[in-house]
Amino acid sequence: MELILNCLSGVAAMVAAYLWFRSARVEAPKEAGVVNFGKDFLGYSFDRNVKNLGHSSVDESKFYNAMSALLGSYKRQSKLSGQAAIAAGVAAVLQVFVILIHLICTTAAPK
Repeated sequence: MELILNCLSGVAAMVAAYLWFRSARVEAPKEAGVVNFGKDFLGYSFDRNVKNLGHSSVDESKFYNAMSALLGSYKRQSKLSGQAAIAAGVAAVLQVFVILIHLICTTAAPK
């Protein structure tokens, strides 16, 4: 029983590592760049050449599409990180069961 739980824990830990790796590899859209909206606010633009949106003509639909793409990449990263955290939690719970089984078996065994 301990061996099975140890194996399942190892698999869950590997799944967590894989998901966190994928989460770390999520790329922001290439068309989005940091720009200055005004005196004290930074934001994103569809065009990396735009430096100050207050002093340039910007196609709002392209800007909103870029923002949607950027937020979509954040959403994917967040979802993968959440799944990885669940897998890591499963691995930890399985290891607790292994420890409990080991403790029960060693203390209940006749000497």
